[in-house]
Amino acid sequence: MLNPTLTMIYDRGEVTTADGRVINPFPTATPRPVAEGLYRLVKEADARRTLEVGMAYGLSTLAICQAHAERGEGAHIAIDPVQRSSFGATALSNIDRAGYGPHFVAHEAGSETVLPRLLAEGTELDFAFIDGSHLFDFVFVDFFYLDRMLRRGGLIVFDDVWMPAVRRVISFARHHRHYRLVPSSVRSRGLGHRLLRRGRRLVNGLGTQDRSGLRFDDAPIAVLQKTADDTRKWDDWRPF
Repeated sequence: MLNPTLTMIYDRGEVTTADGRVINPFPTATPRPVAEGLYRLVKEADARRTLEVGMAYGLSTLAICQAHAERGEGAHIAIDPVQRSSFGATALSNIDRAGYGPHFVAHEAGSETVLPRLLAEGTELDFAFIDGSHLFDFVFVDFFYLDRMLRRGGLIVFDDVWMPAVRRVISFARHHRHYRLVPSSVRSRGLGHRLLRRGRRLVNGLGTQDRSGLRFDDAPIAVLQKTADDTRKWDDWRPF
C-alpha cells in the first residue's frame, strides 16, 4: 500500500506546490501503477542506494523513499534541474510532508553534470530510474553513467518505453552491455493512453528496426538487471 501522502494525491488528482497552489499534475506525473511498481521493485530487491533522473511532482520519489523509510535504512538521490522553475518545488514539499527527508538528497542541476560528479565521488547504486529528458542523447548519457555506478545484480528502470529514443537506448544496453529484461507486471491504465501510445508508435515508424527486445504491449516501463560489468574490447561494435 502506498503512503498516505501519495495515496491522497492519486485519490484527489491534485498536488500542492511549495507556495500553496493546488494543481492537477496529470498526465505529466507518474501514473499510480508505475509508482506502485517502483515501490515494489525497490522493496523486493532490498535496494538501499537508489537514484532517479527526473523528479517532477515527486510521485516516483515518494514511492521509492517509502521503501527506504519502511525498511528504516536507505538513501535516495533525485536529479531535477527544473524542480523549482517548472514544478513549483512540489516534489521537495511532498518529501517534507511525508517525513522522508532523512532518506533523500536532491540535486537541482542537469544529470549530464551531476552524474559524472557522483561517479567521481565513488557513488554506488542498487537501483536507478531514468525519467528525465527523453531525447536520445540525454537518455543515453544517463544510462552511460548509471551503468558505471550500478552494482552487478542492480536494476535500471526506463520510463516511457513507447518512445523510440528510449527504446534505442535500451537496445544499446542489451547489445553492448550485460543486461537482461526483467518481467514487469506494470501496465498502463486507460484506453486513451493506450491509443495515444499506439498512434505515436505508428507515426514514429517503430517496427522491424526496433531491437530493444520489448513487446509492444503498452507497458510504460522496462526493468533491466545488470548481470556483469562491461567486458568489451576497445574496438567492439555491433548493431543496436
